Amino acid sequence: MKALAIFWGALVTGLSGAMMPGPVLALVVSETGRRGFRASPEIVSGHAALELVLVVAMVVGLRRYLQSLAAFVALGLVGGAMLLWMAWGMVGFGLSGPEIETAAAAGPIRNAFLAGALVSLANPYWSVWWATVGANFLQRAAAAGTVATGLFFVGHISSDYLWYAVVGWIVAANKRLLVGSAYQWLLFSCAALIGAMGIYFIVSGARALIRRRAPLVAEAEG
Repeated sequence: MKALAIFWGALVTGLSGAMMPGPVLALVVSETGRRGFRASPEIVSGHAALELVLVVAMVVGLRRYLQSLAAFVALGLVGGAMLLWMAWGMVGFGLSGPEIETAAAAGPIRNAFLAGALVSLANPYWSVWWATVGANFLQRAAAAGTVATGLFFVGHISSDYLWYAVVGWIVAANKRLLVGSAYQWLLFSCAALIGAMGIYFIVSGARALIRRRAPLVAEAEG
């Protein structure tokens, strides 16, 4: 019974994070517009694979490193630069006047699975969330046993699959409306969101370096 409570708690908490605007959301909207609905589970699978590695690493003691100033600054500066690069690629693709039917092979990162993992890794607040909120949930789950720990992860990642499946379906179902300038503006909007977050992450990393102190809680997970 306690394991099921952990599952549902992880699912609800995960939904609260997944529904917040972030790089993963922008990527799902952009890529489902390009490639169709299948891009959504591919992106989330990349995100899930990265989180599985992180959860295993935290179980064996990585948490204190994720909470370090060096980790936050490195992820902020390098991750922010990566997001800016991805945003620039989207803008360049949009300016080329693409057709959605030929868009599946375009973009700065052609593999949706890899893009899902990289855009998550580029977000320093993702690691901070796991080092604080996520770590507390994980600690409770680990104390309840291996099954509870597994259910925690399944519940958490299920929230991402559910939410982004809805987002991906909405975009893919209205794909016929995304033609010409409408599709370009969608692409530019996603690029602007990812670019703005890239700048924010860089500034956050630089400020943490100057202040010699990393944030203790995340503002957003994905």
